[in-house]
Amino acid sequence: MTNETNVQEYTIEKSSDAIHFSAAGKMAPGSLNSNNGNYSFTDWLTGAIPPVIYYRVKSSGINTPDVFSEILQVKPSPSTAGLLITPNPAPNPLRWRLQASTKAISPSA
Repeated sequence: MTNETNVQEYTIEKSSDAIHFSAAGKMAPGSLNSNNGNYSFTDWLTGAIPPVIYYRVKSSGINTPDVFSEILQVKPSPSTAGLLITPNPAPNPLRWRLQASTKAISPSA
């Protein structure tokens, strides 16, 4: 997806197995001019935290099929503070940044 024309909402999805995803949060698209294509989402992990969490972004459009980003693999640790996806909408490849000092992320194939 190269622009936000006809995008109704973004859904941040997560999974513990990279197969079955569920919604972790939603956000409305903004103007690319007002936010420079940057979005922020914090997943406040609670309870039993799996050793690996997989994330993806689903873009739902108006009269268009859903579009999914590539999948990101995150290995949570006590230093995991947040995840920044930029720019959004993103070209291929999508760039991910973990806002913490950790080597715990790797792009999945």
